[in-house]
Amino acid sequence: MGDQTAEFGFARDGQWHSLKIPLNRFANIDFRTLSQVFMISSAVNPTSALNLSIDNVWWEPSVARTTPENGDFGVYTETASHKSAGAFALGVQGNFFVWANTLVPIVQHPYEGSQDISLQSAPGLTWFGMAFTPNVKYNLTAFRYPGCKLEFAMKTSSSATFMLGMKSGNIDGVGQKWITFQAGSDPYGFVRDGNWHVIDIPMSDFAPEVDLFEVSQFFEILSTTSAIPSIELDDIHFTGGGKARGTMNVGISPNGGDVNLSLPTDNLTSYRILYKNNLSDPRWSTLTTAGGDGTVKTITDPAVMGVCTQRFYVVTPADE
Repeated sequence: MGDQTAEFGFARDGQWHSLKIPLNRFANIDFRTLSQVFMISSAVNPTSALNLSIDNVWWEPSVARTTPENGDFGVYTETASHKSAGAFALGVQGNFFVWANTLVPIVQHPYEGSQDISLQSAPGLTWFGMAFTPNVKYNLTAFRYPGCKLEFAMKTSSSATFMLGMKSGNIDGVGQKWITFQAGSDPYGFVRDGNWHVIDIPMSDFAPEVDLFEVSQFFEILSTTSAIPSIELDDIHFTGGGKARGTMNVGISPNGGDVNLSLPTDNLTSYRILYKNNLSDPRWSTLTTAGGDGTVKTITDPAVMGVCTQRFYVVTPADE
């Protein structure tokens, strides 16, 4: 950031300008342990006096996470059937980023549609990286089922070793899974012959590291040791999505001295119903468990009214 041509830039005209930066862009930040909530620095020493005014700084809650389900979700594809559950809107919901200008565009040879991602290493560099990054984390739990895959087309003739991954959360190395592509032992049948090859990665290969409820990078490639003379990517999408997990809309109602909880369920999930009588208590206690069958379940907490004046509930999948 720093001028009006940058994504979150501003005009250097001496006037006030408002900037709005998605917190998902602050990579490798643990928001649970912040010690400085706002910082400004420069990588170079100023060559003249600098006057910089800051005012009206605040954080605001995130919007609801986009939750594609019941179909295929397109990250970068022009094939209609590969975005039946929606598609990532580049430039609106986030962007494709080349890290530290390590790659530059070259001539495209699309696998499908009219364009692809065609890149080569910038001169003099021995590493490269790229990623599709949304402004707000996505809920991709619809792609947790057996048979769901990350599918894409890729081609290169380079022998460079690189890693392909997904990331959840914000902290590098936590909630992140890398899969190594190395000449002579490339996974998923990939061949380095300069032709297009379709790669299917089972979503189970990203588990348990990637939390599909908070995906912060859909698709990333990194090499820490090599440059690459050319690599092309196209038709990137997730396949076979079913019903997603979301925030539980749990209904609570009194029933004499008891309390009834009603919760929607899906067919593949078991649930734990937890409670505590005081929010300052660090631990939740288990009330009961319930199996999902696609219906709304009613759970009774007996004689609550005679035991305590308040009770708080949380419903989570039993495998979390």
